[in-house]
Amino acid sequence: MRKKIRYPALLMATVLAASSVSATGCGRNKDLVVQADSPWYDLHKVTIGEQYKSDDSIAAFNMYYIGRAEDLLLFSTCGNYKNRQDSGDYLQDFLADTFQHIDVYDLDGTLINSFDQLQFLQDEDLIDTEYPNLAWSTYVDDDKIAYEYEGMKYLLDPYTGEVVGSSEIPAISLEDGAEGSFEMGDYIVDIYTGYDPGGCSNEYILDIKAPDGSDTETTVAVEDFAYIDGMLYMGDDEALFRVTDGGYTPDIFYSLDLTTGQIEEYTEETGWFRDDLDQAKYIEGVGNIVVNSYGIRKLDFETQTKTQVLDFECCNINRYDAMNLELLDMTEDRVIMAGSTYTGNSYFTAVGDGSLDIYIMDRQDTNPNAGKRIITAATLDTFDYAVCEAVCSYNETNEDYFIRLDSKYSTDARYANGELDYYSDSVTDEYLTSTGELSNQLMVDLIAGEGPDIILNGATFTQLNSDDLLIDLSDAIDTEGLFVNVIDAARTGERLYQLPLAVNIAGIIAKKDDVSPDQTGFTFDQYEEYVFGPCNGSDPIGNGQLDFLTTALSSICEQCTADGIADFDNESFRDLAEYVNDNVHEEIVIDEEDAEDIDPYLGVRRDAGYVSDISFGYLMYNYSDIIEDIRLMGFPTTDGRGPGLTVRSSVAISAQTNEEDACKEFVGTLLSEEIQYDFGKFDGASPVRISSFEQSARDIVDMYNDMYETYSGMYTTGELRILDLPWHSVDYSIVDGYEEVIRSCTYINFTDPSIVAIVREEMPSYFCGQKTLDEVISIIEDRTQTLLEERK
Repeated sequence: MRKKIRYPALLMATVLAASSVSATGCGRNKDLVVQADSPWYDLHKVTIGEQYKSDDSIAAFNMYYIGRAEDLLLFSTCGNYKNRQDSGDYLQDFLADTFQHIDVYDLDGTLINSFDQLQFLQDEDLIDTEYPNLAWSTYVDDDKIAYEYEGMKYLLDPYTGEVVGSSEIPAISLEDGAEGSFEMGDYIVDIYTGYDPGGCSNEYILDIKAPDGSDTETTVAVEDFAYIDGMLYMGDDEALFRVTDGGYTPDIFYSLDLTTGQIEEYTEETGWFRDDLDQAKYIEGVGNIVVNSYGIRKLDFETQTKTQVLDFECCNINRYDAMNLELLDMTEDRVIMAGSTYTGNSYFTAVGDGSLDIYIMDRQDTNPNAGKRIITAATLDTFDYAVCEAVCSYNETNEDYFIRLDSKYSTDARYANGELDYYSDSVTDEYLTSTGELSNQLMVDLIAGEGPDIILNGATFTQLNSDDLLIDLSDAIDTEGLFVNVIDAARTGERLYQLPLAVNIAGIIAKKDDVSPDQTGFTFDQYEEYVFGPCNGSDPIGNGQLDFLTTALSSICEQCTADGIADFDNESFRDLAEYVNDNVHEEIVIDEEDAEDIDPYLGVRRDAGYVSDISFGYLMYNYSDIIEDIRLMGFPTTDGRGPGLTVRSSVAISAQTNEEDACKEFVGTLLSEEIQYDFGKFDGASPVRISSFEQSARDIVDMYNDMYETYSGMYTTGELRILDLPWHSVDYSIVDGYEEVIRSCTYINFTDPSIVAIVREEMPSYFCGQKTLDEVISIIEDRTQTLLEERK
């Protein structure tokens, strides 16, 4: 029987590994020193597919894991060549232009063999030259490579590529090919589309192949445009699948009895696991396993939680990389994962590079970091690639200290771990509530001396900025070569409690001709004229009243809570509230007259838009052809201030730490040329080190132009834009223009999550006319002041 992943025969060893690692864990030691007997896995990373990457004749390729055969890992690699053929013979051109290989690697990531699938079909004389069928499936069956093609199944030896068996595939009653195929334990579920007389898809037919070779068909009725998206094996001959229409209506989950074909709607909570539906791997005797930034976890459907199997504190892996890995194999002593080679969180990557990284983790008898003192670094957000690289570098090179990453204060970790639901109807308010709770808990822990040594990505949580909680980093850094205005914007008075490491810009992208030459932002009168003038009534922010208020509040939030005093009875907040009440509506309708301003390929207006996080890559990618004609503007405010900064990554040091010097050394690592470059190249942010920003930005320009040069010869401009590919070349002047905007920014956009939650709860009564603005402001001030007092 074929399987997506075939694990070693000693499945009990896997179960023991899961339970023992979970039991021992890698939690923080009470004496803050790494113990010799604490679990540790040595990490070895191997990039596979280099033979394709280095071949100048290849335009692009992709690799996919198909399974394990004995001690071999099998990958399918497909791609195309640069010099495309156009002889008029479709089959011959296809065979000349493309390649399809099965690449065989051992468990150490060494290439053992490679088989040409297209050549196999030709050698066996299987292709009908008059009506060629170039669709086939490949999988692992009893440690053999299995091809299914034209009603036949061929088994190949993975070591030699020789055919060792063939058989006919039983014909089924359905005419069209399967739209999807899922391996559920020892069952295979093929999905076919059923059509009504009008040609619309209103049902799906599930063809269930049992281990004994028998078939069971069952039908699922669906609404128009809905489809089956993802299937999960639950064990005990039961599967779970999702029907969705892409988010227009709520998803529906069904349970499927694989022995009878009976289908019932699944009524249990699904928000805690639905994002894991596609990547979960079922291991017999263990359950469904998922991998994320925090470790390897099991989906426990009885408790509706994700239980820890292995925490990545036990190895020196980049946590950002870990987020994108697929589990291939797991035993008590070794874990093997794979994922796409990371080339940056940008809008474009190296042309055609489909290579994969294999991560091999081997358990060690003793922890090589034994004796090192532990520094805990907690994030209030997600793990940045660059920060994680800095942690790995620090841990590899520092002989006295070891940094452990902590996510207990991160709302994003709560989502990843299934504690919160991304799909909740009140997701915004739940996010704000959770973030407020966790940041307040961090304050309590810091005061008690029980918090982390280092705080990552907490710059927008200004309640942390005090001598009781954080140290002043002013004397710990050399600002030479940094964007000093960015550093100064982050200060509280003269003190620098939280150091920005990378920033972007928050604002409105406007056409230069639509604003005054000396205008850097909008007063409310100017914004009203802008919306009902150049924008024809279509508000660029356009998020509805509460979200508009929250967005614009980020530019003036510091005025409402200065010096620990709640003061919303000020001109800035009043003007904002009155503007929202009078001018912002829940639904934004684009007039027909405005249709000519809509990009015909992207479906959005590109010369008037609000962006909360404008990176260099974003600006270049989306506006390359009109970059000289646009300007970045500030949000509407009373004083019409220019755009502000959004802090993408920051670092702070606890005032209670016993390891201040070691923490400052890590800050130095984060400001190094190499790590700062990583922020720009890989995290889609603007480094605070000027040289790193400039170099990473120029490299991104080169990557963009390389992509444009490659694809512009293959597609028209319209096709490029439909395919979301670069459609216009750029030069380095764009780097200078963006840098000028960064240098002009004097403040940081931020909102206090707990205070924003209060504002969002109270303002609707004003917007709907139940209370006056004076009444609402009084309530907001009382609640906010109580919150501020509780934090002292």
